[in-house]
Amino acid sequence: MIHQPEIKTVEIYSGISHLETFEKYYKNEIAPKFLSTNGVKGVRLNQLQHAAEQQPAELRDIQLIAETFYESFDHVRSLFASSRGKQLSQLLADNKHGKLASYLGTEKTFYSKGYMNGSIKDIAGIKTVGIYNRVTNLAKFEEYYTSEITPRFLQTDGVIKMRVTMLQSAGVQRSDDIQLIIQTFYDSPSTLKRLVSSPIGQEISQLIANNQNGQLGAFIGVEQVLLPRKCIS
Repeated sequence: MIHQPEIKTVEIYSGISHLETFEKYYKNEIAPKFLSTNGVKGVRLNQLQHAAEQQPAELRDIQLIAETFYESFDHVRSLFASSRGKQLSQLLADNKHGKLASYLGTEKTFYSKGYMNGSIKDIAGIKTVGIYNRVTNLAKFEEYYTSEITPRFLQTDGVIKMRVTMLQSAGVQRSDDIQLIIQTFYDSPSTLKRLVSSPIGQEISQLIANNQNGQLGAFIGVEQVLLPRKCIS
């Protein structure tokens, strides 16, 4: 099952010197201003840890992803064309804690058979986060991923859902821009550990390796939802 696509802005932070301090600042100062804005549905904060020893140099310093969800593209456009939107943009730009890259994203959520038949609950277990850049044919790769790789994950015991986010730069496009974020949710750390060492896990890894025409950073993510969970998947 595919959930209705979500519209969001995505802020990717790297090189943060004091992550806990910045996360507290974001939750107390930045997020409330977004959440009180018309058309904003919710905010998710994702703190990341490396899931692989070797990471691409352009991706290895990523530490935090902030996602703000909107009712429509029109709400995004009207917000950032307004004086309030300009104030929020300046607030983000004034951040001195680390490097910021901003994007407009479209997110699709795919649910597993286990979730659909009720044998797995949508709980806060654990998730992996794959971050791609320098993909030469993004549309083709995204189509391949959602048609070939995503179904293999979703057939695995203990996998709850996957989120696939296509990104477009919110500023001047650069060659090292992030293009795709894949989030895979598991019901427990033991499920993730078992999958990595299993034959199906090796098969999935090979499928990804065989068709990866860009760079992949692999992370473990811890997610915080700053609105009731019913507002965003």
